[in-house]
Amino acid sequence: MEVSKIWILGNKHTHADKSILWDEPFPNLGDPDVLIVDLTPLTKEILDRTDKDKLNQLYSILRDKFLHGGTIIILTPTEPPPVLYYFLPVIPSFTLVPDGFSIKSDPDHRFMSYLEAVKKFTFYISNFDLDRINFSLSSDYPNSNIRCMPVSDQGVADNSGHRLGATFSIFIQENGVVTHVKESGKLVFLPPYTESSDDALEKIICRYRQTSANKEPEPQWAANIILPSLNDIQNKINALESKKKELQTQADTLTQEKQILLDHKRLLYSKHSELEDAVANAFKVLGFPEIRKLREQNFEDWVFDFEHEKDVKYGVIEVKGADKRTKQNDIIQCSKWVDERMEIDNKISKGIFVPNQYCQMSYPKSSKDRKKFESNELDAARMKRICIIPSYVLFEAVKQILENKKHDRKEIEKKIFNSEGVLEMLL
Repeated sequence: MEVSKIWILGNKHTHADKSILWDEPFPNLGDPDVLIVDLTPLTKEILDRTDKDKLNQLYSILRDKFLHGGTIIILTPTEPPPVLYYFLPVIPSFTLVPDGFSIKSDPDHRFMSYLEAVKKFTFYISNFDLDRINFSLSSDYPNSNIRCMPVSDQGVADNSGHRLGATFSIFIQENGVVTHVKESGKLVFLPPYTESSDDALEKIICRYRQTSANKEPEPQWAANIILPSLNDIQNKINALESKKKELQTQADTLTQEKQILLDHKRLLYSKHSELEDAVANAFKVLGFPEIRKLREQNFEDWVFDFEHEKDVKYGVIEVKGADKRTKQNDIIQCSKWVDERMEIDNKISKGIFVPNQYCQMSYPKSSKDRKKFESNELDAARMKRICIIPSYVLFEAVKQILENKKHDRKEIEKKIFNSEGVLEMLL
């Protein structure tokens, strides 16, 4: 089947419409019909120095593409580094094994020519973590039993049944009947290639379009035959390609800037990882570029350094979104992170709770509901000196800064430090 756009992330190929290396700026990766993600060149060193915001945005783009009809092909790495690929909608876990050579794939696998060229493997996929994508699906489709599931005839395994690859799509289960959601896309995991990357990528691209791999090769002597105006035409093509690349770079930069601005609106309607990312980006706009994670996913969401309050080490942020109200336990959870930081750092940190209550209600009409907390919740916040910053307050602060209002990090820190309860204005 011919598709209009095939892009590669992580490698280069002449027959792809666009190739982007991991160290390069990412264009809008939502544009292509098929996105090939090559994890093979992504070493731990490259991953560590890659901007985490860029990878968090990559997760959102891959997730949305998967849910809305795009095809994402993941080429797993030859030697997986000891990291989780958290930017993928479905996260694989690997078990290293001695070299294996028996690879079995379902007879109707869409990428059979690629798989036939894979000669060995050094690991199998012990688990696919579907929790995050299924949690997101449950939130987006609350009245449907909708799940991310493997496609039955697209498996790849070793001789003992250990998975070396899989294809996922979205299905609805109703009354014991499983139905594929036609509007959803496909997420394909393939084992790493053992031939050259150029040949391996060519086999995948050939699945979608006619390329030189399907044509008779030109003999060497034919390359010496000169045709009239050929050089002039090629020079014009080169000049236009150069201009096209320059314009595309400008367009990609503007598209990224636009998306960053649009993502700030997630402070008003998101509930999960998108809300967490939006909160971090808002603090960066406010002048806290060092905001980061210090521990794994199941602990505090973010921390930043208190630069101007000497007695405080970190601002410890807990983010929570809810269709109606958040809970007192969410404030208590924020307090728990502060207590744990005290044990780790032997210094006081400031708890900051960022709720997005009534996130589906129209804003700004819902402002009063979004900042309303019961007296027992406010007492719990005051007792532990928790600052509550409703996410819409962050949104309004970001909006003011984008309108060129002057802001001072020192003053913002002071407001947060002195707040024990709901902080209704940051600037």
